[in-house]
Amino acid sequence: MEAPGRVPLACAVSDCAKMWFEETLKEAKSGDSSMQALVGQMYSSGYGVARDEQKGHAWTSRASSSGASVTDKSCKQQGEIKEISMRILAKFKRCLNISSL
Repeated sequence: MEAPGRVPLACAVSDCAKMWFEETLKEAKSGDSSMQALVGQMYSSGYGVARDEQKGHAWTSRASSSGASVTDKSCKQQGEIKEISMRILAKFKRCLNISSL
């Protein structure tokens, strides 16, 4: 049973994933090929967005057309994922008025 006024963890995680997708999509639309690859992966897996293999493939292809392979971007993505995750977590904590998470 959830405490009054508390958001269930599953909802919090889902909202965080959606915000992460939205932030990543903004970066991808601005031309960042690493973020384009990540958006493709998120669409393909349904992480933070409704699963859509066609859109996933389109974004992955867009990232690949920059000349570098998607797998070459994985190290850069890990650092960017952590940075984006921390920004989203900070927004999320403010949104839920949580001091420790």
